[in-house]
Amino acid sequence: MAGTRRDMVFVKEEELKKDILSLTSASDLDFIILGYNDKDELEVVKKGTGNIATFKGVLKSDSVNYIFMGTAVAEGNYSVQKNVLITWVGTEVGPLFRSMSAHHRVLLYKLGNAVIQMHGEYQAL
Repeated sequence: MAGTRRDMVFVKEEELKKDILSLTSASDLDFIILGYNDKDELEVVKKGTGNIATFKGVLKSDSVNYIFMGTAVAEGNYSVQKNVLITWVGTEVGPLFRSMSAHHRVLLYKLGNAVIQMHGEYQAL
């Protein structure tokens, strides 16, 4: 996290939108983790299948990450797909970048909701 840019720049934004859409299909994609590169651009750090235990090793104490996650939630005799955005802010992240992450979280949720139906957001501090 080199700088403190307030605007959000993506590496491969159209590919990210396709990945987000894949969370709701029969694909093998359950999560997409975004992180900042050395130019403060958001890029996909990891994507794959599984639950939080599968990717928690990617989340570091000095990083901010955003995770789009789709999961099936059992409701009676059927299950419903729920899509959430999780924001990880490590304990060693400085106050300026911590504050900026809240702004970026809102923009990312709007992006996700423009592509698929989002059902919630969570912030892990």
